[in-house]
Amino acid sequence: MPLKKAVWICYLSSLIVVYSGIFLSVYIWDDFDWSYNAISDLGTKEKTAMIFNTSLILGGLLFAVFGGFLLKLVDEFPEQNLAVNIVLAGISLLFVGVFPSSSVRGVHILFALLYFFFLLVIMTNIFTIYHLKKLKIRFFSFASIFIFIISGLLYSYIGLATSEIISSTLAVINIFVYLYIFHR
Repeated sequence: MPLKKAVWICYLSSLIVVYSGIFLSVYIWDDFDWSYNAISDLGTKEKTAMIFNTSLILGGLLFAVFGGFLLKLVDEFPEQNLAVNIVLAGISLLFVGVFPSSSVRGVHILFALLYFFFLLVIMTNIFTIYHLKKLKIRFFSFASIFIFIISGLLYSYIGLATSEIISSTLAVINIFVYLYIFHR
């Protein structure tokens, strides 16, 4: 299988697994409130924990493998740095699922914070790549970073789960656009 194809398959599969697990868990948990709950709360309820945590573990693994394939595909430092940060984000997401917030809360919070930190670093890496190549899309990337940060700062007003889904979706869109521009 060509490397570019493996990159795309792992990336899209990770998205399908994680977002399906999140939205299926929200659907099953009748009382989930985007403005009150954190997304991680889905991993604590008996009827949603298995689906949610398994999707994070499998999706995190696929995301890390995607980063590994991307690392083999690229040869310039900014893109290698991006790929390494994708691997680290995938590993962090995997451990968010391994350590649900109901079990070892401190460890869970550490990996959740690391995951969102690496998403922000990934978006910054992508902005840097666009900037170095003088692509106009860098303005979209910069705006996404700004919204990501504002969303995190306003979590107490818009809800933690809402902030988390906005931030992760912005990162997903930035990665997709990057892959489309450079690796289709």
